[in-house]
Amino acid sequence: MTVYPLDIIIPVWNRPVEVGAALASFVAASPMARLVMVNNGSERETESILHEFAEALDDRALLVATDRNIGSVAALNLGLARSSAPLVLVTTPFARVKAGWFDSVAALFEQHTAAGSATLLNNKTSATSQPIEADHGCFDAMVLRRSLYDTVGGFDAGMDGGEWVLRDFARRSLAFGLTTFSLPGRYINLLEQRELGSASRREERVRLARETYANRWGVSETFLLNLSESLFGLDIEAVKTALLQSARQGNRLIVTADSKISKMLMKNGFAVIHENVTFQPLSVFFSRKSLCKVVERAAISDPSLTVISETEICDNKLKSLPMAEFLTQLQKRSELYYQRGSHDCNH
Repeated sequence: MTVYPLDIIIPVWNRPVEVGAALASFVAASPMARLVMVNNGSERETESILHEFAEALDDRALLVATDRNIGSVAALNLGLARSSAPLVLVTTPFARVKAGWFDSVAALFEQHTAAGSATLLNNKTSATSQPIEADHGCFDAMVLRRSLYDTVGGFDAGMDGGEWVLRDFARRSLAFGLTTFSLPGRYINLLEQRELGSASRREERVRLARETYANRWGVSETFLLNLSESLFGLDIEAVKTALLQSARQGNRLIVTADSKISKMLMKNGFAVIHENVTFQPLSVFFSRKSLCKVVERAAISDPSLTVISETEICDNKLKSLPMAEFLTQLQKRSELYYQRGSHDCNH
């Protein structure tokens, strides 16, 4: 039996036209992959399409079926349990890929040994783009190591089926030292999907999922750090590491600095730390006024914003912390949520 480097898992519930097109796309563009099709209680027309592909592809396909619709996340977990390749793409019938899409994926996982998963994004501006660490993945098109699933387990089917279950999975991955990436490129297109079911029920499920996430990992926060010369007694690499650690825990960070310091920070990679970290160099002239505008915009976006600075900024009423206290709180959060042992991270 052929061993493939990639399994493609597609949970399917009806939508025969989209399903047929998606399967054809993956077969044509992914000769190195096996299709793991999960028939999640589909009707006869869709079921027939899945059987046709399974028969035509022989050992390049595996068809798994449920008696009823068990939910997309539970169906995805079922497919993951049956996968065997070292890399697994989880996707939907609304994704289309082009030949060559897997090359950049394989390169990312070879280069970043601590990468646990990577979401494929459509970047129309260039043929290639650099991967960057991300807050969470996406069920539209996300590749993960099979070893990550073996270590962390599947996605929590009791959560919302969207952002919060994905954020929970990213935090569970982090608890085992595995990180989440985004990989932009021009090899994937995603069709628009229409939300089904009751809007009120979806909203309630999201609310409960958000609460579950907060209980497990704490409430995500937004910080603004003004890196001025008064902080230069600190090791810059230590500051960068702290920002990355906080971003990986789901926090949003806005980093500001005047023009001279910004140039030095950019040379040290501060502009591309993590997608949760926004680097905003201040204007060469009137840097204080520029800083106040950044703070004002950030506070409007998140009124609970915490400013990290050794001095008062712009006479605002926002909560503030010195850098030393920020680092202490970061360490306490790490010890509380990310050093508890694997039994606390499997749900």
